[in-house]
Amino acid sequence: MQRQRLALIWLLGFAAWGCDDGEPEVTDGGAASDAAVATDGGGAPIDSSLPDGDVDGAPVADAGPADLGPDGTAPDAGPRCGDGRLDEGEACDDGNGVAGDGCDERCQIERQRTVEPDGRDQPLVLRFGPDGEAQADFALDPADDADWFAFTLDAPADIALVVDGGEGLRCMGDPSLTLFADAAAALLNVEDGPTGLCPVAAPGTHPRLGGLAAGRYVIRVAGLLEPSPALRLIVRKLSTLAPGDACTGAGETGRCPRESRCGQRDLETDVGRCMAAGCGDWLRDDGEGCDAPDAFCGDGCVLAGATAQEPNEAPEAASAPGPSLIAGLADLQIVTTLEGLADVDFVRVPVPIEGAELEAVLFDGFFACPGPVRLAATDADGTALGRTEQACGGLTVSVPAGQGVAFLRLNTDDAGVVGRPLLLFLTVTPRAAVGEACEPPGAGPQCQAGAWCIDARCVADRCGDGRQGPDEACDDGNQAPGDGCNAACVREFIRLDPPGGSRDVDLPAGADLRVRFTLAEPMALEARTGHADGGCPADTELVLLDAAGLTVAANDDLSANNPCSALSEVLVAGQYDLAVRHRAPELVRGLRVSLSFQPVAADGEACGPDRAPCGPGSYCGDDGRCAAHRCQDGVLAPDEDCDDGNGVDGDGCSAMCVFESTPLGDGGTFPRPGLAGDELDVFGLELEAPRRVRLWIDNGRGRCSDDSIMALERQEGPDWVLVTEDDDGGVTVCSRIDRPLSPGRYEVVVYGAAGDLAPYTLHARVQPEVGPGELCDRLGIGAACPVGYGCAPQGAAGICTALGQRRDEPEPDDFAEDVNPLAPDVTVRALLTPGFDGLDEVDLFAFRLDAPARLRVETGDGDGGCPGDTLLHRVDPEVWDVEGADAAIALALDSSDDTDNLRCSVLEADLPAGTHWFAVEEYDRDEFLSYAVMARALPLRGDGAACDAVLISPWGAPWFDRCEAGLVCADPDLDGAGVCAAP
Repeated sequence: MQRQRLALIWLLGFAAWGCDDGEPEVTDGGAASDAAVATDGGGAPIDSSLPDGDVDGAPVADAGPADLGPDGTAPDAGPRCGDGRLDEGEACDDGNGVAGDGCDERCQIERQRTVEPDGRDQPLVLRFGPDGEAQADFALDPADDADWFAFTLDAPADIALVVDGGEGLRCMGDPSLTLFADAAAALLNVEDGPTGLCPVAAPGTHPRLGGLAAGRYVIRVAGLLEPSPALRLIVRKLSTLAPGDACTGAGETGRCPRESRCGQRDLETDVGRCMAAGCGDWLRDDGEGCDAPDAFCGDGCVLAGATAQEPNEAPEAASAPGPSLIAGLADLQIVTTLEGLADVDFVRVPVPIEGAELEAVLFDGFFACPGPVRLAATDADGTALGRTEQACGGLTVSVPAGQGVAFLRLNTDDAGVVGRPLLLFLTVTPRAAVGEACEPPGAGPQCQAGAWCIDARCVADRCGDGRQGPDEACDDGNQAPGDGCNAACVREFIRLDPPGGSRDVDLPAGADLRVRFTLAEPMALEARTGHADGGCPADTELVLLDAAGLTVAANDDLSANNPCSALSEVLVAGQYDLAVRHRAPELVRGLRVSLSFQPVAADGEACGPDRAPCGPGSYCGDDGRCAAHRCQDGVLAPDEDCDDGNGVDGDGCSAMCVFESTPLGDGGTFPRPGLAGDELDVFGLELEAPRRVRLWIDNGRGRCSDDSIMALERQEGPDWVLVTEDDDGGVTVCSRIDRPLSPGRYEVVVYGAAGDLAPYTLHARVQPEVGPGELCDRLGIGAACPVGYGCAPQGAAGICTALGQRRDEPEPDDFAEDVNPLAPDVTVRALLTPGFDGLDEVDLFAFRLDAPARLRVETGDGDGGCPGDTLLHRVDPEVWDVEGADAAIALALDSSDDTDNLRCSVLEADLPAGTHWFAVEEYDRDEFLSYAVMARALPLRGDGAACDAVLISPWGAPWFDRCEAGLVCADPDLDGAGVCAAP
């Protein structure tokens, strides 16, 4: 993972100012502190480092009594460069006027420069100036060049290491810096700084640089992708700043006092001031809803502005946003919170009556993504305007004229989002009238209905301009009749009755063409789009509709390389419409639509690839003759839900070839014989009161034999509406659904993800939910605990107990020094993003044991479920910091992938007291993953003690305690009341 980037680092150099009154230091005994002080005969000391008799390399004349002033000094004596004293305006004074020794003839520090070749055995030795800073110029050319430097500390010091382009400029290229302790292994490796690609390391980001021990150190700076012709290395001994002093987040200009930190940092420069921690420092602390330099964070570090009020589960109860408190970011904002997985929040957004573009984007209180939140927009009539599965990415919809309001609906299926503040920002852009300025979609104001944006101005729509206006049924760019769109822009039906034919037409942008035909007898239809020259002028779709307007058949693309369409269908007598649709944003000219019809063979007549197709309701049998479909013949007919080849009820497909619903009742275990590729199982569930429903699939023995998909649907009037669907959320590629449900009628549909589904078992738990601290059922059949709680053993029963303190992952966690170790019994919610973004590919966590214990760490959704495929590693933090995350994972102390058969991961081991480090990655690093990592120090119970004999999830391991070595948790009655005993 990389850190969040700011825009710029300002490097502050501190000039060392000094004075010299010419008098030796006197010790407590009254003698000069130096063992011996050479004088010039007049009491003035001589710099013993200079050549004998020379000052600045020039001869010194004898000073007789007549040449001395009243105070015994030469009358022309005064501050000058080369006198060995640091005077005003001098950055250094080494007692000579010779350049090339680090202090030039003007008493300014000379920057050292590398000389090729160099290496670890011949580095450039850096010299610290009086200000405690060493600098060197160098170049990395070619791109894979590396330069070496060395410095020595006479005493422990806080150190900062900075690479830039000189004078604080950004460096060219993307170099890396490695620090070695003389001949020992690397201490740290730095690739980037807080605000750019140049490496910057200081105690604020790399605590090992705080109090670096005395000794010799070697630095290697290496290139990566391109040459870097002009670079500067700075090694700085840091001083402790005073409260209120300027500072940076990395601390490369100095360390804030221990009781303070660098707060209120500017987002552009990263410069802040040393101040005590607390609300208003713009840094996140536990318990703060926000803390940022933005107006949305109010007094007490709680989110300011409009707040959604419960209940708001319906549009009529929706809360309205207030003005945005961050100028220039959005027009409106509102804070809301999803109280559970079943909670839905609506927001009412006023829009101009002439229509508008509505843009919404979601953050938490720290301008980070809280996790997956579904966001859907509807107009005042409930018509869908658009939706997204990830509101953090934003949603933009067009609200039509005449509404005056739009509604936004938020919900989540991720337990990690529950209870977190959600900050929704909204921007409303009114539509421009005819004659007013407009911009392309997404760039600015759009035109009102009935107008188009042409040359940045809204122009009124007219029939025949090739753009379908709101009051036009079609517009093909002409006013000629007979081509599907007449002179009044009213749709015409083109008739192509048998024997069929072709018609070349022009299709307006986004419109469709209707071809109507009537069949006096059953016939086989062949329909195709294309062009007169054989090519394909546009991406089309064919949709065949019957007289009632119901879809009979459809086809989109002929192939990946041919976006034109074709369909073949045997039809009964009657009237049909063929809708020819296209996705081109402009007028399509010369599209050819072709229809042909063929008589069909009757039952008993010959059929096959080179013969007439069988008529409706018939199929071509193995004997090459048409035969009528019948229920129970094992062949799925168009009017059959299923056909299992028997007349038996109760096996999922009735004697009438209709799907049967197996009632789930109050839950249980339901073995199933398996499914063919075109079959599915349906289970019915009726709830008279709210219940927590847990459904999962395995092979009956806790394993997964085949890839399944499970969908949960709710009946709303005559329709079934999808509530949720799961593919691989359970054991490996098996399915799992776990969520609270309100009263109503539901169906659970199971089918194979890739065709046939092997024999499987559906497990169902239908449980009433009780609150924290209340009695619960350890076996997972009776009362269930709410999200974030587990049923801990308490005698023969159980009690709802928090699975751990719930908190959000703190960023950054690029280095071990960044990670604040946590005590076990914690649930940390985190988010991984795909590797192609270069962000958050791997997360690092640390858990601290105060005494030796058995430590269990696992990934999941924080509630016994698995949100995705993870890898979990116990890693060495030194390898992580020096060689990087990938090397630390490759050399992991322990790793877990799917824990035998679960896509989430579990590591459990007896570990000594101390801090232990764990890394989490998404399996392929190519998917967003909102997940939780949970840790618990498991109490070990002795012989005869009660123990945890119940799995927290159908595939997991007991969570609350363990038996000591040599003992097992015996539970012969299978009632959850285990006892530690010898095996």
